[in-house]
Amino acid sequence: MAARTHKPKHDLNTKRRIQASQLLNRLYLFAIGEVTMRSEQVMAAKIVIGKSIPDLKSIDHTGKDGDPIQHKATLSAEESYLRMLKGA
Repeated sequence: MAARTHKPKHDLNTKRRIQASQLLNRLYLFAIGEVTMRSEQVMAAKIVIGKSIPDLKSIDHTGKDGDPIQHKATLSAEESYLRMLKGA
C-alpha cells in the first residue's frame, strides 16, 4: 500500500476530542466489565473528559428582565397552513 501523500493536520481542539473519545471508550469497557480500572484512573478520565467535551446542560430562555418571552403571531392558523401548502 502506498504511503499517504496528504496527512490530515488536526488542530489542538480536535486532538483533545479524539483523546477524550478514547477515554470514553475505555470507561465504557470498564462499565460493561471488559477491562479493569483503578478508582484513580476513573476519576482522572472523568476530569479529562469533562474538560474536553462539555456536559449537556439545560438552558432557560427568558425575556427582558427575566420575564417570560412574549410570542406574537402575525398570521392566522389558516394563513400559515396555506403558506405551508404553497411552499412559501
